[in-house]
Amino acid sequence: MSIDRHLGLPVGYESYLRVFNPWFGDPGAVSATWSEIAGAQGVNQLELAAPNVPTSVLNWRAGAWLNGRRYEYPDEGLPSVTVERAIRDVLSATVQTEPVIAAYWKGRRGNVPRSQTSWHDVEVGGESYSVAEVSLDKVAAAYSVSAVPSYPEWIIGADYSWSLNCDKDSPWTVIGGCKRLVNKMHSQSEVETFLIDIP
Repeated sequence: MSIDRHLGLPVGYESYLRVFNPWFGDPGAVSATWSEIAGAQGVNQLELAAPNVPTSVLNWRAGAWLNGRRYEYPDEGLPSVTVERAIRDVLSATVQTEPVIAAYWKGRRGNVPRSQTSWHDVEVGGESYSVAEVSLDKVAAAYSVSAVPSYPEWIIGADYSWSLNCDKDSPWTVIGGCKRLVNKMHSQSEVETFLIDIP
């Protein structure tokens, strides 16, 4: 299996999508889109659809200004509550999700869900992960119920027809799979998504 180093997912899926965590401004109730922030920073929003997001995005970690309001850089390595819910709903309605293969980065605090199989330690690129087959509902519970939220860096369908990568250093989640899955996720109005332009 060949992995695209920019997307963090296997190559060969029909389609790929990036789902972004939102930017929040003080007092936290007002959000801004990545398209808006990119425009304010002089970045073409289409660059957010590239397999490799511009490195200039990393400069935004200190926050960004838009229309006189300062916005905080979104959390990395965890989907926002809205994003997690939208991903779970779309996956459950579109593809086989019971069980899934979940890989949790061992450097993150937080509980991993109770699994249907034993957890195994795996090394990927010099990093340690705990991997097992789990229920998607239990993944959601470990994310939303735990005092310290946790979320897998990878979730893979047991039939390998789809997967997602929530990289620990990125404020977005990448999904790969069939066009039906990706297009349904792209149609969710409550989250900001970009179809990834694969050359």
